[in-house]
Amino acid sequence: MSFTVNVITIGTARAGYSWFVVKQELGKWYAYVMYQVALKGKSRPIREAGIDRNVGQITCSDGLVYRLPDDERGRMLECRKKRYQRMVARRVKGSNRRAKAKLLLGRTCQKIAKRRYNGCHHTSKAIANKFTTVYMEDLNTKGMTKAGRGKNGLNREILKSGWYQLEQMLAYKANVIKVPAAYSSQRCHECGHTKKENRKTRAEFICQACSHRDNADCHAALNILAFENGAAAHGDGAEVRRLVKREIDAGVADGYCSI
Repeated sequence: MSFTVNVITIGTARAGYSWFVVKQELGKWYAYVMYQVALKGKSRPIREAGIDRNVGQITCSDGLVYRLPDDERGRMLECRKKRYQRMVARRVKGSNRRAKAKLLLGRTCQKIAKRRYNGCHHTSKAIANKFTTVYMEDLNTKGMTKAGRGKNGLNREILKSGWYQLEQMLAYKANVIKVPAAYSSQRCHECGHTKKENRKTRAEFICQACSHRDNADCHAALNILAFENGAAAHGDGAEVRRLVKREIDAGVADGYCSI
């Protein structure tokens, strides 16, 4: 819910190309100063990582999990938001009391958005400090959050996770490359076997061909990184099975089994 009014552009600063914008939002005044600066940074060795985005968190291919802020303050703001939404719904349209309730609701939504914005900044900075190139799934967030029966809760959680906002912030801090999202959660990173049965639960990945076990989200991040490096998105693990058979045959020929 937005109450932005009276946007005034002041002009251009003398040094460089700059903007100075004054806004009035939710009864308060804000001044935004934007200007260009020369990029002064030392060359860094190329380090690549894959990122798997989930509801409420993202997982990096190095095994680190970055979670969105979910503390007592955030839960309190969500409860306050629901209370103000009920308050707005009960009051008469056009009344001063309803306008006051809408203002309270707008300020609460603004605080929630600022917390999400700050969390995305901290997460993107931590990733950009470690890696120069980041591979992410090419997700259609708008299509994923279309209204549908039984999807309201999931849609709300996806939008709260700030996937697109994080992507935008990473784009100017590191080199972001999108890869196809298909089969990233079903493909085995070790042998290439791709079946939905590999993902028994949300948290664990167990390959049905080579019995490789891993955290499901971390494994998906490794696949995203592998896709950019030329790995096939769909496979049956046949190469690993042939390798295992050759090892067994060699062991039997020598009088022992190597497995």
